[in-house]
Amino acid sequence: MTSRKKSRKKRGNQRRMGLRRRGSGNRGGFGRAGHGKRSAQKKMKLTPKTKPSGFTAKKIRPKLANINLTQLNILTERLETKNIELPKTKVLGNGVLKHAITIKAQSFTKKAKEKIEKIGGKAIEF
Repeated sequence: MTSRKKSRKKRGNQRRMGLRRRGSGNRGGFGRAGHGKRSAQKKMKLTPKTKPSGFTAKKIRPKLANINLTQLNILTERLETKNIELPKTKVLGNGVLKHAITIKAQSFTKKAKEKIEKIGGKAIEF
């Protein structure tokens, strides 16, 4: 009696047929993959921080509030004063002053200073 050849019909788990896997040793290296959660990396967080060196950004000055000469006219009429102090403000030269005022402010534009002094007022910077 002759022996029959075994059939190669797929039996059992169909998804796994033909997809045999070897051990991980046969697949070669994976570079630095998976190095993230080792103890050496956790130790880096515990080390004291060193002083930062290199590029440092410019320190940003706080913005000044702006006020125009027309607004100063309205302010002096309401308050009925000739002396005004404006801390952290810049006086801009938009508009016309109707009367002489003494203004103390952080800064003035050239036009604003000229217009204030032309009428007989004083522009004093802090």
